[in-house]
Amino acid sequence: MELTGANSPSLIGGRFGTSVATSDVSGDGKLDFIFGAQTAAAVAGNFTGTAIGAPGDVSGNGIDDLLIGAHGATVNGQAAAGQFYTVYGNRTPFAINNDLATLGGEFVELWTGETAQAAVGFSMANQRGDFNGDGRPDVLVGGLRVDTAATDAGAGYLLLRNGTRYFANGFENSLD
Repeated sequence: MELTGANSPSLIGGRFGTSVATSDVSGDGKLDFIFGAQTAAAVAGNFTGTAIGAPGDVSGNGIDDLLIGAHGATVNGQAAAGQFYTVYGNRTPFAINNDLATLGGEFVELWTGETAQAAVGFSMANQRGDFNGDGRPDVLVGGLRVDTAATDAGAGYLLLRNGTRYFANGFENSLD
């Protein structure tokens, strides 16, 4: 089987398949195919979809969730600070062409890098891992050019659940 972005005007030249994952984000008991398309983002230069991850049910609603990186996003005036979204799995699908930033806290949680050129969301783990033993998967995300240790040294961020909220670990959670 071959799936391509050739029949969708929004995906032509969008590098469909830049990243791939499988998970049951619709809650129907069947695996869903999830494809990133690097340059088909609502905001040019954000590189939304270069990295995607399927960590399992991090929200606790019984349906697997999805991570979508946008490592080129400008955040609070910080060019290419990067960001990533946790999109909650949902039995009621929403339109595929939605701008992630407009979905709101019911469907998506936004995490942002804090410094220019950090490129947070460049990579993310695509497997389930419960690092703190609370029964829910945690999230592991990379920042390609985080300068904390040295210029462009990079960083990995482990986001752990604390009840119903993530422990921020260097991130500013912009949706409650």
